[in-house]
Amino acid sequence: MIKLLVKGFATLAMALFIAGCTSNAAKVSALIDGTYEGTARGMQGPIMVQMVVADAKTKSVGILSSKETPNIAKVALERIPSRIVETQSLKVDTVAGATIASNGIKNAVDPEAQSTMKLTRAQKSSMNTYLTLDPADPSLKFDRYHEWKPVLDQLKADIKAFYTVNQNKTLGVDMPGFDAISLHMWHTYTPAVYGS
Repeated sequence: MIKLLVKGFATLAMALFIAGCTSNAAKVSALIDGTYEGTARGMQGPIMVQMVVADAKTKSVGILSSKETPNIAKVALERIPSRIVETQSLKVDTVAGATIASNGIKNAVDPEAQSTMKLTRAQKSSMNTYLTLDPADPSLKFDRYHEWKPVLDQLKADIKAFYTVNQNKTLGVDMPGFDAISLHMWHTYTPAVYGS
């Protein structure tokens, strides 16, 4: 059953890719009828979707499970699936404020999408800066917000692990994009600290 789902999902992803590059007539014949499930990472964890194809068209995309924060990701969880069905494409805009959830939904429908992300020089520079942060630095206000020190520790560990796995890859060429929950948590903390 798993092999059938994986094979069907791979076929569907390829069909959607081809459909995005061809005319409307080709789009209709490219999709294979069936029900497909896929999972990709959102902001708070995995997002699992189900896609139904009938009459060679995407009839529905539904969220089967998600750990996203409801009041933040609600619009993305509703809008992205409906836009995929409406446009018959994965080339739909993300929802502001829920970009990671939006991309998680699209990537769950097309798992190949994540493999095309490349780390930029600016992102690598930011990652290197995070590695140099000293928890003893008073400007981080860990004396007041001590619960955020483990987030910084985890972010540093995630970045080091990423660099280790990708040590023989070239920035901007084959080094994949970096994404981690600790990174998003740190981005949530820093504006609150420096703004207060």
